[in-house]
Amino acid sequence: MFTRDNPAVAGTVRRMKNFMVNHASAYEVMTYPMIGPSLLKKAMYEHKGGLELINALSKDASLMRESLVPSFLEAAAQNAKNSNAFKFFEIGRTYHANEKNFVKEESVFGALYFDKSETPFMQLLNDTTRLLDSSNINYQLNERNPKFKSNAVDEGWSGIHPFEFYNLRIQGKMDGVIFSVHPLVLKQFKIKGNVSIALVNMSAFESREQKDKTKYTPLAKFPGSTFDCTVEVDSSTSVGSVLSSLSKVKI
Repeated sequence: MFTRDNPAVAGTVRRMKNFMVNHASAYEVMTYPMIGPSLLKKAMYEHKGGLELINALSKDASLMRESLVPSFLEAAAQNAKNSNAFKFFEIGRTYHANEKNFVKEESVFGALYFDKSETPFMQLLNDTTRLLDSSNINYQLNERNPKFKSNAVDEGWSGIHPFEFYNLRIQGKMDGVIFSVHPLVLKQFKIKGNVSIALVNMSAFESREQKDKTKYTPLAKFPGSTFDCTVEVDSSTSVGSVLSSLSKVKI
């Protein structure tokens, strides 16, 4: 469970917030953890066995969210009316039904980038990987694979862009994802532009402090040389697949 009383958790959260504000120029937001059927319907997002409040204040706040995505889209729709581009992030909770403990809380990092003229997918991808590197979190970028489904988002959701999608394998599990939102869903929220979202489940590493892998290497006494490698591929081949092949060579 997410708690700031744990020094390891507090340190990781602080580093992630500092990076997003100082290096990604993003604003921190706090969206409501309670949502309703109308928002889920607008987002075309299925609420699978989630928690429903008995004495809800209203029907629009009768469910505990299982994902940050619907709340993010609602916040993006409000801000897109007055801005051509913006970035925001949140480290919040999601709630999941559990037969043994009744409820399972997960702490999730989420970031949303909006740009009216061009897709912010690559910018979000670069910022997210830099964020994980600076937080000493071990990860791998993976393309969509039917054998390894994402734990961070339902890959069957119609709101996922068919091409702009990467899974993040964090400490052996598919606990992160970076994707763009399909225009059909954006149309439901009357968002005119491009939206990309990153989600990272922090439950896998929040309970222990991440080791700093930074190593000091003194400057070489003699001039060095750099080996450049050029790879010619078809225009439909993604950079991720090329980098994945090179990483297996171990040179």
